[in-house]
Amino acid sequence: MDEHVFAGTLIYESAHAMEHAIDRFMKSKSILTPLAVLAFDGLRLCVEFRAMAYRGLDQRYVDDFAMLAEAAIDGELTVLDNHGRTAARIPHGGKPRAKLPARHRRWELFAGAKSVDALRALAADGTAMAQPLGPLKVTALHIAARAGAEDAVAFLLEVGVPVDAATIEKTTALAFASTGAVAGRLIAAGANIDGEVGDCAIVVNSARLDRGEVVRVLLQAGARVPDGSHHELAKALALAGDFELLRDLATGDDAFRTALAHDDVINAALRSDNEVALDLLLGFGAQLPSDFIGRAAAFGARTHLLAALRAADAVASAGPSSNDRDAMCLAAAYGRLEAMQLLADAGVPVEPRKAGATSPLIWSVWSAALDADACRATAAWLLERGASIDTVNARRRTALAFAVERMSRHGATFLVERGADLSLLSAVARRALVDLLPDELAARVRATAPAKKRTTKKPAPTKSKTRKRA
Repeated sequence: MDEHVFAGTLIYESAHAMEHAIDRFMKSKSILTPLAVLAFDGLRLCVEFRAMAYRGLDQRYVDDFAMLAEAAIDGELTVLDNHGRTAARIPHGGKPRAKLPARHRRWELFAGAKSVDALRALAADGTAMAQPLGPLKVTALHIAARAGAEDAVAFLLEVGVPVDAATIEKTTALAFASTGAVAGRLIAAGANIDGEVGDCAIVVNSARLDRGEVVRVLLQAGARVPDGSHHELAKALALAGDFELLRDLATGDDAFRTALAHDDVINAALRSDNEVALDLLLGFGAQLPSDFIGRAAAFGARTHLLAALRAADAVASAGPSSNDRDAMCLAAAYGRLEAMQLLADAGVPVEPRKAGATSPLIWSVWSAALDADACRATAAWLLERGASIDTVNARRRTALAFAVERMSRHGATFLVERGADLSLLSAVARRALVDLLPDELAARVRATAPAKKRTTKKPAPTKSKTRKRA
């Protein structure tokens, strides 16, 4: 019996489009068995299905799976056989590339929309370049704009694809633009800069997607900014490092000046780790939050952290390293070794003087943000700086206990290798630890298991027989 795994990623125009595709797939009573369907950001669908067939790849599997693919605007699905070989590829057009029937020729526009050479070949072959594709009525211009293919966008506009051609959800190619160059090309061709994506303006949607270049081009072209969305635009510009434009906007617009104090904008400035960003915020009267040092440590924003540590109350603001939001714990959770060094040099403790909810060492083996190398490097740094490997929190739990609970193989292995005290683990945690460790370490842990205490049962007291008085 052959086994085939269908796996890949599909990207949809909207959450509604993705839900509609899944609904169609489920109603088709597909013979595929779903293993996992995971949605991210409302637009990206990661899929994995397993199918069994007695002879080769059953075409029914491909046809059923294409229902998900044909509604997508990007992505690809791969079919692997039970030997790990590629049996077929399904592009976002919905049919396998190797077996594309003539009646589905239009789907080649999907595959070729990112390449100007492929588009020229299709145009020379008589393909209608402006035809809407799929149930969402997406055009090749939408696909090229999203891919940031400026040459392809220019060619499609040249052959007559309408610049404001809209999908079934009334979305134009400008909303798909992923780079400032593509957005500029579309605007120069007459695109409506005040169009909408669902319930928000294109400029706001671009800001939410962190497309700072596109936001800058739209604003410079005179796009209208809806009330209440200035902070989203300011955030996108800060992430893109476009501080000069942000300064100009804040100078001439009270709404943008107020937006600079918004939490999202402050976090964006931290992520940029640019001294100009901090000066900009402070210059327009923004008040830094009380946990600014912790945020700077979490983002690894060296410039901002150095500036914040100059304050007289910096060590107190960083916290005692015993709570989740304390600076050293946040830096350890994200493996920011340079930030941890700066904090330690300023006097921030590497382990709590009084047990609290957590500790930096606990976070170094608990955090899901760290891979094996980062986990080891962070924990090793803390131990070298004087942290105790068997430090307990307020509930008497060690870092090793947290590593076992998280099922962190690398964290548990590192701590056992460094000599963590196994006697501080419960019997249940100790058994779970053995399953996490490599064979050699697991055997050592089994060998050091505490001997069971022998209990001797005392004989039950005999009841004394007493005569009843007559």
